[in-house]
Amino acid sequence: MRCSANRLRSLGSHRRWALALVVLALVSACTGPAEPSPSRPNVLLICMDTVRADHVGFYGYETRATTPALDELAATSTVFMDTSATAGWTKPSVPSYLTSTYPLQHGTYLGDSKGRLSTETDALSEKATTVAEIFSDAGYQTAAFVKNAQLRKGLGFEQGFDSYDDQPGDAREIRWRAQDWLTGRDEEQPFFLYLHFLDAHWPYPVPPEYAFKFVANDKAERFRRSDWRDLRKAVNRGDVTLLDEEVGALVALYDGAIRYIDDQLQQLLASLEHEGLAEDTIVCVIADHGEEFMEHGKIGHGHGLYENLLQVPWILHVPGRPGQVVEAPCSLVDLMPTLVGAAGLSAGDAAVGLDLLREAPAERLIFAEHLNESYYQQTFRRRDQKHLVEFRPGTGLKASVQDGGLDTSVRWKVELTIGAADRVATKVEPELTDDLMEATEIKAPIENLKGEQFDLCGVPVVIERSTTFYGDGMVAGLTSDLREGQLVKAKGSMSDAGIFVPEKLKVYATDAVPEAEVRGRILAFEPGGRLNLGGIWISVDGQTDVRSDEGEGKPRLSRELLVDLFLDSDDLGSDDRVTLTAELLNLGLDPGELTGRLLADGWETFSIERSFVRTLSTTRFWGSGDRVEVTPEQLEALRAIGYAE
Repeated sequence: MRCSANRLRSLGSHRRWALALVVLALVSACTGPAEPSPSRPNVLLICMDTVRADHVGFYGYETRATTPALDELAATSTVFMDTSATAGWTKPSVPSYLTSTYPLQHGTYLGDSKGRLSTETDALSEKATTVAEIFSDAGYQTAAFVKNAQLRKGLGFEQGFDSYDDQPGDAREIRWRAQDWLTGRDEEQPFFLYLHFLDAHWPYPVPPEYAFKFVANDKAERFRRSDWRDLRKAVNRGDVTLLDEEVGALVALYDGAIRYIDDQLQQLLASLEHEGLAEDTIVCVIADHGEEFMEHGKIGHGHGLYENLLQVPWILHVPGRPGQVVEAPCSLVDLMPTLVGAAGLSAGDAAVGLDLLREAPAERLIFAEHLNESYYQQTFRRRDQKHLVEFRPGTGLKASVQDGGLDTSVRWKVELTIGAADRVATKVEPELTDDLMEATEIKAPIENLKGEQFDLCGVPVVIERSTTFYGDGMVAGLTSDLREGQLVKAKGSMSDAGIFVPEKLKVYATDAVPEAEVRGRILAFEPGGRLNLGGIWISVDGQTDVRSDEGEGKPRLSRELLVDLFLDSDDLGSDDRVTLTAELLNLGLDPGELTGRLLADGWETFSIERSFVRTLSTTRFWGSGDRVEVTPEQLEALRAIGYAE
C-alpha cells in the first residue's frame, strides 16, 4: 500500500485535496527557499510513532477523519509526499533522522530484547552528531519528551538535549509537559523541542472514546486485552487467522489512535498561537515507520521493508514560507539537514541527507535496511523500481561469541583450563536448568589464599559473614578450614568493585577431581571473542568447543559481519558466510509488493548499490562499546510494547 505520488494520482476520489495540491504546486514552482530571519526561529519536531503515510488525510486518506488538525497545518506547509524511513521499526529509524546517517553508519540496529538481546541492546555512539547538538551549539534551549522504551535515556538519543524526559505518558501528558516546559523556558533564547508520541503503536493504548471512535467496542476489544502480545505472535506465526472483519476492526482501532494524537497536536498548535510563538516556530511532523495489517500475512512492524512499513508522512511548516508539495522521493536522512537549514544553520559534513528546501532531485536512490539475527535485508528504490537484497547465514558462518550467536535466554556452563588466569574457555554449552535467575557459580581450586580472600580462575573472591559453608570438605565450617588448591564452588555475584561475593561456598573433599568452570547468564558479548558470564569476562578462541541444545551454536548475522562483507562487496557472491538472493519489484504494476522477480545474477548486477553500501561501511562511526545492558525494569518496559518475550 505504497503512498507514492503515482498512487495518490490514481485515487480519483480524492477531490477534497486536488485543488489545494495544484495551487500549492504552482506557488512552489515560483518560490525559492525562505530567507532566514535575523533572529533564529524556534523549532518543534514531532514524531508520531508507527503512523503510515496513507492514513493521513492530506496524503489521500478519506476512509476516516484521522488527521484534521494535521491536514490544516499541511495546507500551509511543505509536504513531502514520497518519504521513506531507513528501516521498518523505531530503533534503527530514529537515529537515522536524528543524525542524517543510515543504520550501517550509526550501527543502532538491534534492541528488541529477544534472544541475546534480553541483556544487551545497541546504543547510539557518542561520536554521532545529532540534530539536538547542532541546535544546542547554536545557542538553542533543547528538550525532549519521548515515549518509547527503545529510546530511553542512556542509549545515546539524549545527546544534545538539555532535558530528556523518557517517561512522559501518553499524547495528552506529553502535550501538557511540553506546554509546561515552554512556559518555564528562557524566552530570550530560541528553543528546539522534540516530542515522540507512541499512541498509534499497538496495543494502541488511547482513551476508550478514541479507541472505539471508529469501531464498536465488541469488535475491537480483542486487540486491547492483556494477552495482545500472544495474539499478535500467533497471527504472525500463522497459528491464528484473522477474518477480514477483524482486520477492519484493527485498522479502525489504529485510526482512532491516530486521531487521538491529532487532537493533542491541535491543542498544542493552538497554545503556540495563544502564546504568540506560532509566527516564530518551525513545526515539523513525521513518523518513524509504518504498520502492517495482514497485507503480507503479518500485523505490526519490524519484520521487513515493505512500502507500508517505510512510507511515512513528513510535513514541514516554516513561517513565512508558502505551502509546497514535493513529489520527489525523499528519505528521513534528509530531515536533519532540511530542518537545521530551515533555521539558517548547517548540518555539517557528517550528514548524508539533503537539505530539501534547497535541493530535491526528481530521481535518486532511496535506501533502507532491516537486520535481525536470522536475515538482513536491503532495498534500493529508484522511481517505481525496487530491488530487494536478502542475506542469510551461509554454511561458512559458524556460531561465535563475536556475532552473539549464543542464546541468552538460557544459562551457560563454561569449562576453563585449571590454573589459567586468562580464563580461555575450552568448552561452552547450555546448562540444563529452568532457573535463569540462579546465582553465578565459579568452581575451581583455590589460589592465592589469604585469610578470607582467595582467587578462583583468576577472579578475586571475598568471604563475608553471611556466606554459608557446606560440603564434604568442611570440618568446622570455618574459613580457616580452607587450603590452597582445595576444590570449591562459590555461588554468588560480582560486586561493582570486580570482587566475587559468594552467598554459599561448597567445599569438596580433598580427593575430589579438580575442575574449573563458570555457570551463569550471558550478560554481554565483545568483538574479539569474549563473553560476560554473570559479570565474569571469559575469552573464546578457535579451539573452544561451542555447543547448544542442537549440538552447535546457531550462526547469527551481526553488524560486525555486515561491515566485513561490504568492505569487500565485490566478492559477496562467493562468500560462503552468507547466502544471497536478489529480487526486483515493480511498484507501478504491483504497489502491494505481492509478486517479485528473482534475479539470477543477484548482487553482481548491482554495481552502484555495491559502491553505495561500501561507502556507508567506510563511514561508520559505531564501535564495539556502543552497547549497553538492559535492566529488568527496562526489559519490562520493552515487554509492554511487544519487544520482549
